[in-house]
Amino acid sequence: MREVKSSHGTYNSMDTRTLLFGLGDGAGCAVTVTVRWPNGKTDTFKNFPVGHYFTVDMKKGISQQ
Repeated sequence: MREVKSSHGTYNSMDTRTLLFGLGDGAGCAVTVTVRWPNGKTDTFKNFPVGHYFTVDMKKGISQQ
C-alpha cells in the first residue's frame, strides 16, 4: 500500500506524486492492482504485464509508458 501526501508538514515542501511498486518477476501470476482515490472511488486493473511502467490517472484511466 502506498499513499500520496502533499507534504510532511515542513515549510514549503511537497512529496513526489510518483509511486513505484515492485511486483517481482510475476512468477507466472496475473497481477491485479486496486486504486482507492481520495473521492472514495475505487478502480481495479487486472492482468498487468510485469517489467513495465504505467500511469494511472483518476480521470483518464491507465496507460503504459
